[in-house]
Amino acid sequence: MTGCDFEKLKKESLEIINLLKENGYDPYCTLCEANSFQNQTKTEIFKHAFNLIDKKDVFLAIVRNENKSEGMLIEIGYSIAKNKRIILMINKNVKNKW
Repeated sequence: MTGCDFEKLKKESLEIINLLKENGYDPYCTLCEANSFQNQTKTEIFKHAFNLIDKKDVFLAIVRNENKSEGMLIEIGYSIAKNKRIILMINKNVKNKW
């Protein structure tokens, strides 16, 4: 979670998901299902994420701070490999974009 408050992150993510749904999109957010992954390995979680990325046209990544999210970087790399369109939202205060 890159040092972010999980509940705040989840709340913000749900707000974005609801806005996307209101505008006719079919979004998915792994973060919002975090509780269902508690007993799964990282490999299982990534397989699940990759399967969902395969089903979507666009990958939205939100960079809130300068802490690296290895999971997000892997998902972005997978999305690039699958020729998915990527939308990258970066907080204006973030200086280091890895």
